[in-house]
Amino acid sequence: MALGRTRLLAGVSLAYAVVHLPVFVAGTARFGLRGAVGAIVVAGVLYSWLNAWMLKRALDVTLGEILAQLRRPLVAAVLMAAAVLTLAAASPLDLSRRRAPCARSSSRLPSGPPSTSRRCTCSGVAGAGPRGSSGDCSS
Repeated sequence: MALGRTRLLAGVSLAYAVVHLPVFVAGTARFGLRGAVGAIVVAGVLYSWLNAWMLKRALDVTLGEILAQLRRPLVAAVLMAAAVLTLAAASPLDLSRRRAPCARSSSRLPSGPPSTSRRCTCSGVAGAGPRGSSGDCSS
């Protein structure tokens, strides 16, 4: 924009929106949260490519020059991913296990004043529920 090439930036932004919006909506509708995340990743890759193309066209910056500047952040990202995967493998917690959903129906909840009724908290933490309940969804 500082070069006065606002049409180029507008075109890149329009291309991003044209691809991102339908991919995001379709991914979310079909796969839920994982589809939304996947759509954001796909759109991010596309937007990175569009920005590289725009840099080439506006400033004659080559892909090699861009990748040379990204070497250190990419190494850091790989090291971080390796550390996270190592910690996840060494962790005794099974975070991938699904918990039972909370009761959403009012017919399953006991009647009475809110201060004395036991509510489902789904926190999974012992003692986190009202008045010393176990915190799971079965109470």
